[in-house]
Order: sequence, then structure tokens, then C-alpha cells
Amino acid sequence: MKPIGSSGRAGLQAGDRVGDYQVLRVEALPEIHAVFHELAHPATGAHHIHISRPDAENTFGVLFKTVPRDSSGVAHILEHVVLCGSERFPVRDPFFSMLKRSLSTFMNAFTSSDWTMYPFATQNRKDFYNLMDVYLDATFFPRLEELSFKQEATAWSSSPRLTASARCSRGWSTTR
Repeated sequence: MKPIGSSGRAGLQAGDRVGDYQVLRVEALPEIHAVFHELAHPATGAHHIHISRPDAENTFGVLFKTVPRDSSGVAHILEHVVLCGSERFPVRDPFFSMLKRSLSTFMNAFTSSDWTMYPFATQNRKDFYNLMDVYLDATFFPRLEELSFKQEATAWSSSPRLTASARCSRGWSTTR
């Protein structure tokens, strides 16, 4: 699969097709010397945003709406549980393993009030596709084992007053 920016197709326009995606919008972003592409995958309803620019950094992220029903922190707990192995990468903590082996310049996960995002960045093309494989498998095919839920929920609920930096120092963050 070639990135949109190197597809050899100069000037994608709204209405064009790229594989199974339909291009919805293309806009110049002169302030950052970039081009914004919004694509949709009709079969799944997925949306894809691609920003192409002459930059050595290659970034990727998977973002989900995670609107809470209450203030129990379930979205944040799920953020961590999703990172506890997947169908293709069934190891307990593939993300911490990747931190040791990857050339990434950034790897993390965030839970906000109504969304959860799993982003990364790297300047190495092979590393980009390796990380993307792991991130996509983790977010779309997580193992979601009961033990992982119990560990993450217990860690979260046992110290509700810890600051974010204290949680990170206890290993509750996806970066180290």
C-alpha cells in the first residue's frame, strides 16, 4: 500500500476513489505547508484523515468516540486493557515491548472526556508500518481478558486521588 502523498496521483479531488475509500474533501493548509485529505470508507463508515507535508516525521493514530455513561473511568480502563495484547500480538504488553525495539519518536494513548486515541510517530518507514500493524490489531482486535480488566480497574479504583504524574510513575501510562 502506497501512502496517498506518493501514490503518483497528483491533486486528489473530492469524489475521487483511493482503493475502497472515497475522497470527501481536499484542502490546502498553507500555514503548515500541507494538504488535508478527508476520506470515507462506505462499507464500514470509517473516516480517514490524511495530512501530507514534506516532513521526515510519519504519524498515525486511531481515534474512537468513547462517550461515557457515568464517571467510573471505564473509557480510560479500556484504553489500558486494549493495550494488553491482541489477536496477532498475544503478548501481555506489546506496547512496552515495542518501546524497546521501535525507532518511534512518540508512542502513547489518550483518553479525553469523550474520545480515546492511540497515536505514534516515527521517521523510519518500516517501523511506521510495523507500528501501524500492532496499533490496528490492538485497537480493532484486542484480547480483552478478564484478568486485564481486573488489574486495570483495581489499579484505577484503588488510588482515585493520584495525580496523572503519580499514575505514570506507577506504570499506568502507555509511555515510560
